[in-house]
Amino acid sequence: MSSWLLNEENMTAKYRHRKLTENPSYRASMIPELKVIIEQAHEDARRYLRKCTESSLDPLQNTSSTSIADAYPYQLHLDTKKAYFGEIMAGLVTENFVSSGNGNWRVPAFLFPLHQLAFDQLEKWRELGSTPQPIFGQTGDDCVAFSQNESGRIVASLVCEGKCTHDHYASLGMGSK
Repeated sequence: MSSWLLNEENMTAKYRHRKLTENPSYRASMIPELKVIIEQAHEDARRYLRKCTESSLDPLQNTSSTSIADAYPYQLHLDTKKAYFGEIMAGLVTENFVSSGNGNWRVPAFLFPLHQLAFDQLEKWRELGSTPQPIFGQTGDDCVAFSQNESGRIVASLVCEGKCTHDHYASLGMGSK
């Protein structure tokens, strides 16, 4: 990953900005690895959807057998999938580029497995055949990371928010945290 994304870090009194610039010559070798990571990241949501939909509540059994678990995230609007990709990238950057005296960072879960609006869009697609619409982003940060000591105790936490831009804008995503 460090060959694919070139890392430049700047710190101010208010925040830390990490600019990653893609080295395009490594893109082709990273795509298969990214696909595996993305599939693994979405498996929590698919498992949740399978559990919720394994028993039909339709007394007439008239609804289509198309599973929203199988459609997730593929049938969602492209903008929604881009947002999910940003969350995953925030986690990957944290685990691969953030260094501190606390040790290695781990992102145990993402927020999108709890994205009820996306699940509603997929259910509407399944029932009515309507194309999922763009969904405004969820509230909250992209992911939370934890650092553990040798005995497994969490010694630090990190809240992550990723923004994908062509250039750096200091005002982008900077709240009063």
